[in-house]
Amino acid sequence: MKRNRRRPGTSISSRKSKARGQQKKIARLIAEAIGIPPEKVGYGDDCLIKPKRMGEAGVDVHISEQIRKRFPIACECKNTKSLGLTDAVKQAKEYMKAGYNHWLVCYRHKQKDLIIMDVDMFFKLYSKAYPEIEKDGEI
Repeated sequence: MKRNRRRPGTSISSRKSKARGQQKKIARLIAEAIGIPPEKVGYGDDCLIKPKRMGEAGVDVHISEQIRKRFPIACECKNTKSLGLTDAVKQAKEYMKAGYNHWLVCYRHKQKDLIIMDVDMFFKLYSKAYPEIEKDGEI
């Protein structure tokens, strides 16, 4: 008779721990990108960027009102082998506030993290990142 054994590292607490680690990573990367000191990232009352605690409703990385204009993006993080893209994007949109855009940050073991965003958001960011590209010139 075959035993049904769980592989190590697949318990619920282990998966939640990995998810917390990824949310903290995204929070640190956001802080770095917009010039927020590392001590302002975490769970403290004075923190400007806070990874969501497990069980809390809302976006996975909370951006305080003070700095929202510097990073108007709601981040929904998914750490999964298979991703129901439609449902994940729907969840990200449900959590975003007025004036925000949404990102879906996806993780898979031993693979690079991916960000999925609205196509309009991508081209808006592209135009800001590469303003020197001539748009009306000859081809």
